[in-house]
Amino acid sequence: KAEIGYWLHTDHSGQGFMTEVVRALVAMCFEKLKFERLEIRCEAGNERSAKVAQRCGFRLEATLRHFARATDGSLRDDLLYSLLPSDGR
Repeated sequence: KAEIGYWLHTDHSGQGFMTEVVRALVAMCFEKLKFERLEIRCEAGNERSAKVAQRCGFRLEATLRHFARATDGSLRDDLLYSLLPSDGR
């Protein structure tokens, strides 16, 4: 398995760049590297990151409650998305 993580400067968001990159990584991970599971985790309130995962066919598996600390020190929830080769793309 592998986890895909991403960050994009706001000057470049909303143009489809990250979706294109994640789709290319998915293809490489499944077709060339033969991974059986890919995961994406993002902060529960990060709608743009969640939309990238959804557009690329990832399924929401869980909300990980109080999973990590936010920059202000508070506990935040994360969303866990996964994709298997059998899910189709």
